[in-house]
Amino acid sequence: MTMIRLISIKVPTYKYLKKFILIRSLSRDGTITIKNNRSDSIVLWKILSKAPYRVEKYKFGSYDSAIFFWISENLSNYSGFELNKMNTYIFNQYLKKQFDESMFHFIQINLEEGYYSNIEHLIKSFLKFYNITEDEKSLASCIKSFQRFRDSYNVLKNS
Repeated sequence: MTMIRLISIKVPTYKYLKKFILIRSLSRDGTITIKNNRSDSIVLWKILSKAPYRVEKYKFGSYDSAIFFWISENLSNYSGFELNKMNTYIFNQYLKKQFDESMFHFIQINLEEGYYSNIEHLIKSFLKFYNITEDEKSLASCIKSFQRFRDSYNVLKNS
């Protein structure tokens, strides 16, 4: 029987995104194991496994946390790995987009179904579910983001 060797990879991120993705990935030990039968982990791995196709002048974040991934040595050797500033930036942008969309949909569904009408309460509930503190993601920034989303959503809904 062949034993599968796993490689650990540390990817810089923000605390609130780490908490979000660990719960979304159903992590029990604070790491994410990349499996080729889970679409979410494949997407994350693909972002990190390719050299960037172009390098632009982005303002790269000063990350305050990191996510640890486990990947089989075979998969790593097959697909490669390129952890650089650009891939880390793209990876974090992807996570942020996933976080924002999840929060927006949670709020919008609750508002449309009439469960709650207080946006602040809904945002706090969403953040609490992921154990995200005000220091990690401010309520004010979430409200502003939701307002931008709602404006776009209403335009699409009414067209």
